[in-house]
Amino acid sequence: MPRGKKKMSAGQEGTEVPALLWKRAAAFVIDAAIVYAILFLAIGGKLATALPDAASFAESYALMAESSILNWVSVIFSLMLLLYFLLLERRFGQSIGKMVMGLHVQSDSGHISFWQHLGRAMFLIPVFPFMVLWIADPIAMLFTRNNRRLSEIVSKTRVVEYRELPAAPDAPMTDSKEKGK
Repeated sequence: MPRGKKKMSAGQEGTEVPALLWKRAAAFVIDAAIVYAILFLAIGGKLATALPDAASFAESYALMAESSILNWVSVIFSLMLLLYFLLLERRFGQSIGKMVMGLHVQSDSGHISFWQHLGRAMFLIPVFPFMVLWIADPIAMLFTRNNRRLSEIVSKTRVVEYRELPAAPDAPMTDSKEKGK
């Protein structure tokens, strides 16, 4: 089958197209919410008891800005997201958010290697050089053909969705007697 065409369910054929930006954003929000919920269930109560009650919003904000606990929570959240994407996309070619939105990760060369998966997920690491991707990746999606992030260009991967090809129209009837039947 030529590149770009895939077999769909029930014997139908489809084509792969670059994933729409809104679907990619929705998939990421779903994935982040899942990881956040897991993190909250695991350490939410402990975090609440570690932070003392503050009298005002300004005091609460100052406490959070100075708190090493919140820095660790941020690092743990980022590492959980990294593992989440690495494991699911490596195993299934898509995360849960991508499954919900009907999106798939593909390599430009066929099979996706571990290093390509890691390259795709580098933007999740909260360390200086990779933090630049927090801004550069979404901007690149707006200006690149096929809505690719910089980390996808470097890792030679892309996110696609499969769309069914329209059904072939029935052959037109040429005999006027057959039209009346």
